[in-house]
Amino acid sequence: MDVTISVPEGHEQIQMLGSAQRHLKLIREALGVSVHSRDGTIRVSGEPAAVVVARGVLERLAERARSGGSATRQEVLDMIAQGTSSARSSSPASRGGGAW
Repeated sequence: MDVTISVPEGHEQIQMLGSAQRHLKLIREALGVSVHSRDGTIRVSGEPAAVVVARGVLERLAERARSGGSATRQEVLDMIAQGTSSARSSSPASRGGGAW
């Protein structure tokens, strides 16, 4: 599964992606997705459940950046953990079928 997400420009982009795009690296490593940022967009690809979590985290980071805030490393990890637990609780595996 692939999704493309628009990225704000300038200072908001740095707040969303983190310094040197560290937030993207955290998402990539924690979820096992492929993440590429180019020309004002981010492309996330991988297993559908992981891509959904990554998209949710990126959307939350974008909202925070638009309101003038940034996230710490720990806050990004917490967003990932919250998204992962939500995805698992609504996945077929949690209802007795399929894997993550």
